[in-house]
Amino acid sequence: DTGKRGVDVVLDSVGEATFTGCVRALAKGGRLVVYGATTGPNGELDLRQTFWKQLEVIGTTMSSRGEFEEVM
Repeated sequence: DTGKRGVDVVLDSVGEATFTGCVRALAKGGRLVVYGATTGPNGELDLRQTFWKQLEVIGTTMSSRGEFEEVM
């Protein structure tokens, strides 16, 4: 429970089915790391959430541990 604050980081490998919920779950200044799209390649994003909450969305192939640590 974050007390309605939200979470700092969300890791999403699912994609389309969870993308919108992942964005909503983020706290101000939060980071969404997308590394898969098993349910589809399209995610809906309300751009206002991105700038009002100062969010960061990062895509990665998770190809190495070093890259994973860098985006975290």
